[in-house]
Amino acid sequence: MAGFLALTLFSTAVFVAKYEEYIRGNPALERSKLLSTHLPGIAFKYLPVNITLASIVGFVGGGGVGFLLSQNINLLDYRAASVQIIALILVAGSLDLFSKFVWRKIRE
Repeated sequence: MAGFLALTLFSTAVFVAKYEEYIRGNPALERSKLLSTHLPGIAFKYLPVNITLASIVGFVGGGGVGFLLSQNINLLDYRAASVQIIALILVAGSLDLFSKFVWRKIRE
């Protein structure tokens, strides 16, 4: 629960700051378009960051995916740990590329 709260508070603060920055940079956009199109786009843009942070929080004791990685390292099961690390890199990287693609489509 502590990891969830930490990640939620951090993500909310970053999201609000980025959304405010986006609104100030695009004052001509209508409020309804900002809320319906650009707000989900900005949230989706920072999804890979949240996945990476969730694994780090779990690794240091918050549970979840990072906990499994930490457990495999402590059990000296480096094969399983390396598969988990590669999977985390692939998931975060592919989500990053996909979110950039979606963000470019929204900006057009």
